[in-house]
Amino acid sequence: MQTKPTAAFTLIELLLTLSLFIFLATLTIPLPSFFTKALVKSEVEQLHTTFSFLQQKALATGAKQKLSFDISNNRYTYQLKSKLVTHTLPAKVSFDFLPNALGPPSKANRPITQASTFGAYITFFPDGTITPGTIYLVDNNKKIMNALTVPVSDVSYVRKYRYGDKRWVCF
Repeated sequence: MQTKPTAAFTLIELLLTLSLFIFLATLTIPLPSFFTKALVKSEVEQLHTTFSFLQQKALATGAKQKLSFDISNNRYTYQLKSKLVTHTLPAKVSFDFLPNALGPPSKANRPITQASTFGAYITFFPDGTITPGTIYLVDNNKKIMNALTVPVSDVSYVRKYRYGDKRWVCF
């Protein structure tokens, strides 16, 4: 009596398939730190865009514009036509700073003690100037920090910074 061989994987086929699966899984599993860095940077970019918009609006309308911060609730608000626009930071990002970090970014020579040196709000004046200050954004694990600054100057401009290796880099 002759039996038919059953279809089965050989050990080599099984190991090859398993190693291919592991290789593909390592490529497709997201790296949390990469996405967290991108999320913090994206929020700084959005805040930078809001600064630019309000500065241009003040220039175009000849009227002061105001951006209000609610640091404890991680949100900011500004007027758009007849309604208030409020942007709340994602749950993984907050207005805060890293412990032992030095600031402000342009001359990092003293410990950062507050998430914003702007105060409760920023004023954008009709001549294009902006209230000077710095605001810091961090991830919830307090490993990534970026900042948005407006220096004291005759011509206001906004700079974006990233903190890493105990130093600030403009981006």
